[in-house]
Amino acid sequence: MSCGTRRAEASRLRRTAVGLVLMALAPHFPTADAQQPAARISGTLTAVHVDHPGDRESPGRIVVGTQSIVVPAGVAIEFPGVTMTLQELFTYAPAACRARQESGLLPTDKCRKPSPTDSAAAWTAERDETPRSYLDPEPTDEPPPTTARVTAATDERGNRVATRVTLTRNDTSVSGAVTYVSPDEGYIRINGALGLDDGGALLRINDPEARQSMQIGRGCGEEGNCSPDSRFRINGSNPSVRFADGYLACVPSRMNGACLPESRPARTPLDANAALPLLKGDHVTARGGFEVHGGARVFWAHTLMVQTSPGTGRP
Repeated sequence: MSCGTRRAEASRLRRTAVGLVLMALAPHFPTADAQQPAARISGTLTAVHVDHPGDRESPGRIVVGTQSIVVPAGVAIEFPGVTMTLQELFTYAPAACRARQESGLLPTDKCRKPSPTDSAAAWTAERDETPRSYLDPEPTDEPPPTTARVTAATDERGNRVATRVTLTRNDTSVSGAVTYVSPDEGYIRINGALGLDDGGALLRINDPEARQSMQIGRGCGEEGNCSPDSRFRINGSNPSVRFADGYLACVPSRMNGACLPESRPARTPLDANAALPLLKGDHVTARGGFEVHGGARVFWAHTLMVQTSPGTGRP
């Protein structure tokens, strides 16, 4: 082997040795396949903490069951019809909860249960005749729990960090025929006595901005337009109270005259934003939950689908 060849071989061996040392010293980054998958956590919301209560965009922490989860500033809290920041859970809580600086979302919050009523006709489980086919087996006036569904990643310290948070409250479904419409108080009954304000389930839509109803009277909550909690409202931007055909549905009311029974049966063509009244005999499916207010047990709906065609029906 010539002298030049020996020097070239030695140089190659030195480069190889240096390369091996650098590879050994380089930090190891796991591949995408080796990273932990996102965790999905579901359960009762048991704690909410905001790091900076005066800051709308403040990060913080929630506890679902017993699992603590960091909520970064950029993660929105999703409700059925609206999104909020963590701090806004307190800002838009019912007035009784704001007065106590509570969110009103936790089982331990004292503001959650309305003051007892002195009315002789106050709701009791014994007198409740709502059909059991779609009601909880043992009806109660206890406030419904708040269920959190969280998608979370794990940071380098082992903390769960939320990437998505959804809150629902007793998100159950009821369905049946509309048997009574109250234009004076802005509610309907389903599966009751046909034509009578009796039996079945008294149903109101959670419509604090009065977009598709005008409400007063029995079973009203303390927030806008009778809402018990405006955070669990209907969706206005992507309407969640509507006919299966796509038209908005509204509850007839004598208070404003904007939702008249005479609008049914609908005559085509209609404006896409037209709101058509719910009528006795319509078949509906609603999502939400039961709550007791003012001695009445009401199903508060954030979603309601009318299966009947708006081209049928008579006032």
